[in-house]
Amino acid sequence: MTRLLLIDGLNFIRRIYAAVPADSDEDRHFQGFLDSIRGSLRRALSEADPSHAVCVMEGEEHPWRRAIHADYKRGRSSMPTALQAGLPELVRLFREEGVATLEIAGEEAMDILATLAAKLANSGHHALILSTNRHLCQLLRPGITIRDHFGRCALDAAYVHEHLGIWPPQLGTYYALAGDTAAHIPGIKGIGRKSALGLIESYGDLDAIFAAASEIPGRPGKLLAGGQEMADISLALVRPREQLELGFNLRELRFSPPS
Repeated sequence: MTRLLLIDGLNFIRRIYAAVPADSDEDRHFQGFLDSIRGSLRRALSEADPSHAVCVMEGEEHPWRRAIHADYKRGRSSMPTALQAGLPELVRLFREEGVATLEIAGEEAMDILATLAAKLANSGHHALILSTNRHLCQLLRPGITIRDHFGRCALDAAYVHEHLGIWPPQLGTYYALAGDTAAHIPGIKGIGRKSALGLIESYGDLDAIFAAASEIPGRPGKLLAGGQEMADISLALVRPREQLELGFNLRELRFSPPS
């Protein structure tokens, strides 16, 4: 069975970079960061024991999502200059450790990860995604697991239910209603976490909620009446796409540990 380790690149790299203590000597600071990356990557590989591995990168722009909602991920801190300049060195480091890197112009890491993971799971194999991005939990199914490498815990169905009060198949509906301020997913203005959970519990998915909107009493019903367009946009923003044309062979991602 193929075991593919998928690393959410910027999620992995930026968290480690932020955790490395500041140093007045920039070269020494960056070398400390590289040492931390290498150590963390080796731990991930040891724990996952993959047959294939890839670190999925992305640029700073998100063209199609920004086209439908201009504020998508707006306001997030830009990549530190030293880290941006050091990305080619990071690619070399991953290659030295036997891990491929992948970036596709105009595509977000979330969608590349989703496409690769779904392809593996649908073929009876297994994909492990390393990420702290809860949106990816919509992918959970037999053959796909998600792990918080830093918290050393699985982002599984029990995790989703404990932290959000819903199950993975309900995540899209939840974010469509309540939004996600961290990613500038708008949701429906006025519908917060409690209201969203109540609607999901009573009616189920987004289609069923809007089918019943005219019968829902009080403020939630009024908010839903004018909110379907924004809910649909929010759902599109937050839902990982699983059908990208990636244009390469899985053999290119075979893990080749250093000798």
